[in-house]
Formats: sequence, structure tokens, C-alpha cells
Amino acid sequence: MPHPRLVVEVLEEFPWASFSTDPKLPPQSVIAQSGRFIPLSDFPAVVKPRMVIYGSSNLKMTAHEVTQWASWANYIAEQTGRPVDFIDLREPFDVHVQNGDLHFKLGMPDTTLTRRLGRIVSILPTVEGMKDKIDYIDLGLDNSIPLKVLKTPKKNVEMAQQNSASRNL
Repeated sequence: MPHPRLVVEVLEEFPWASFSTDPKLPPQSVIAQSGRFIPLSDFPAVVKPRMVIYGSSNLKMTAHEVTQWASWANYIAEQTGRPVDFIDLREPFDVHVQNGDLHFKLGMPDTTLTRRLGRIVSILPTVEGMKDKIDYIDLGLDNSIPLKVLKTPKKNVEMAQQNSASRNL
């Protein structure tokens, strides 16, 4: 007579990025390299990577898409010398990336994105001296790289916010 036995199958996942539906909310899940979303409510002790992906609540990713986005994030980080903080996929045709103190508007992630990302290194010397005046760097176009310039530099805005906050105390 056969003896009953218990078979335990272990599924090992490697965290790639944290996931949130809104920048104002803490991450709700972790995206594994396989593309699987691991809910933090079920697995609160899972490692939460520093990079965050913002997306709609029904966002799905395949292992291939995770690999592609990881490649693009590494490419940006290699050129700027800063890690990517977040990738905003909430608008699929208007993707944004925060990279330290630089904000990139990537536009549509299509077959030309790698080539468009390759232009970052050519504009860094120009941008470095005026980072506090730039809202974002637009890499969505094929032939030019527009810079969205702020009317008030970021440092002045931050100081005004701090002053108003200290007056309210």
C-alpha cells in the first residue's frame, strides 16, 4: 500500500522593482523579474527594491518586458551616473522617468527608445549647470531634445515652500 506524502514546490522570485498606482501612495506590490506581481499585503517581508514603477492597477508585465525596462533603466543610469528612482507607466504613450535630480519624458516606449536614450550623454554637459531650472528633458522626439524650462527655479520654489511651512507652525 502506498504511503501518502507531501510534495512542496518552492517558487523562487527575484524582486526587480516596487510597484505603486500613485506617487503619493507607498508601494503595494513588488514586481519580480518574471513579471509576477507580489502583493506586499500577503508578503510584507519581501525585499522592496528602491526603483518604483507607477502604473494602473491592472498593469501586467511579462518577463521580456521586465528585462527590456531593466535594460533601459540601466542604460539611463550608466549615462547619468545616477540610479533611476521611478518609471511612470500610468500613461502608456507618455512615459516619464525620474533619475536623481533629472526628469525625463520618454514619450512612447517603441523600437526607437534605445536610440533616443543614447542622446542623454550628449546633453548632460549642457543640462548639469541648469538642473534647478529644468522641469523635464523631452526624449520623445526623434530629431530634437526640447527642455521644459521652469519660470521659477526649483531652489526658489523649495525655499518659498519651506518659508510658508515655517510661518504656519
